[in-house]
Amino acid sequence: VYNLSKFGKFHPGGHSVLRPYAGKDASEAFWGLHRIEVLTKYQNLKIGRVKGGKTSIVATYDPTDVCKVPYTEISYFQGFRSPYWDDSMLAVRKYVAEFREKELRPICEMYEKDGKYPPVEP
Repeated sequence: VYNLSKFGKFHPGGHSVLRPYAGKDASEAFWGLHRIEVLTKYQNLKIGRVKGGKTSIVATYDPTDVCKVPYTEISYFQGFRSPYWDDSMLAVRKYVAEFREKELRPICEMYEKDGKYPPVEP
């Protein structure tokens, strides 16, 4: 359960897209539009769990997995074949995802937490 009452001003769609789901289960609408990283990023908005609910999906998240949200990944990664892609691209995608999580995410989170921009290097 997430408290989004103060989050509307930060949400790209604003309060108007969140309001219809206030106090309701918005799981289906959420997963139709968002990647798991959103829940990971906004763990500070989590206020509890539904009694008898499932284990947190965030706890089982592997950032190298291919996302199942439509149009968030190249269609080849979601099972569609292409003459321009092959399985070696899955290895490249996994390598880049591991680099992003290990090297870049901590830096990005540090600057986001501090509310500062990273320095511009010449």
